[in-house]
Amino acid sequence: MNPYVGHQNPLKEGQELFRKGLLSEAVLALEAEVMKSPEKAEGWRLLGITHAENDDDQQAIAAMMCAQEADPTNLEVLLALGVSHTNELEQTAAIKYLYGWLRHHPKYGTLAPPELANSLYYADALDLKPNYVRAWANMGISYTNQYCAQFKTMKIAVEGCMHGDLDKVYDTIKYIENTRNIKIDLLLCYGDFQAVRNGKDMDSLNVATKYREMKSFWIYYLGQEVAPIPTIFIGGNNEASNYLWELYYGGWAAPNIYFLGYAVVVKFGNIRINGLSGIYNAPNYCLGHHERPPYNDNTIRSVYHVREYDVHKLMHLEKLIDIFLSHDWPLSITDYGNWQQLVCCKKTFQR
Repeated sequence: MNPYVGHQNPLKEGQELFRKGLLSEAVLALEAEVMKSPEKAEGWRLLGITHAENDDDQQAIAAMMCAQEADPTNLEVLLALGVSHTNELEQTAAIKYLYGWLRHHPKYGTLAPPELANSLYYADALDLKPNYVRAWANMGISYTNQYCAQFKTMKIAVEGCMHGDLDKVYDTIKYIENTRNIKIDLLLCYGDFQAVRNGKDMDSLNVATKYREMKSFWIYYLGQEVAPIPTIFIGGNNEASNYLWELYYGGWAAPNIYFLGYAVVVKFGNIRINGLSGIYNAPNYCLGHHERPPYNDNTIRSVYHVREYDVHKLMHLEKLIDIFLSHDWPLSITDYGNWQQLVCCKKTFQR
């Protein structure tokens, strides 16, 4: 028996429970709301959002479809349906709803004329940048998932530290593809990506003076070049921290190049990828993210230190993770290699 049936205002109660993070209780309250007022889109929409937040995209889709039936042009509903279908690898439906979002948007409707409804491509999604990043990103992810679904086995390239040398890494991948007759589906970078867009970003880059170079990321940021394969990276300790902080929850750093955020999970194809940006530093671990640009000699270092807050968020994940990215070495990883030779090369590691 639903305890919220007969409640005077189950919608308000559901919103309050959702705000407190009591998702299972919020679902019950919102189910009581849609039973009470099935013709109102808002109850269905909030029920769908709660299911999505609870990682139940199928239930989210069912609720959102009822919301769309009540309000066919509701932009939040159309966008939410696109996201949930993307998460379920249902690319055709995802593109349909994201296209519907564009078509009905009062500002961007001209970007989606009716005659293009069946001829959308990934490039069309890229052209939306920077008009509306969430829609652009979801359309890009949807097409990427559609691409990877063609492969029974996904081939993933791994780069330790990029240090801004995107051209060299992509050229190496191209060489590997040509010589081995394979196709790389995804590139993962485990930090020190150095997403430097301009000279101002150099002020937030904590590297020795002799290593202060623009390198090649800015070319991809401006769209003069596009990453040839989807690229996902986390932050390390040599980063343009001012830019990565703008993408704290993750986001597209450049076309086809995705920053995983400080502590975020994404789904690429059928693989769940989780990452923790930065490096461990005991004195700063229990502090909040207090640093803001322009950084001083201390905050330019502490800004990339891992915080307990971000670790706790990842500890609350319920679904299994397929790949975890960390700039720090996992504990005891040296036991699986020649640590004596490593210590000879890096005397400081002996401590």
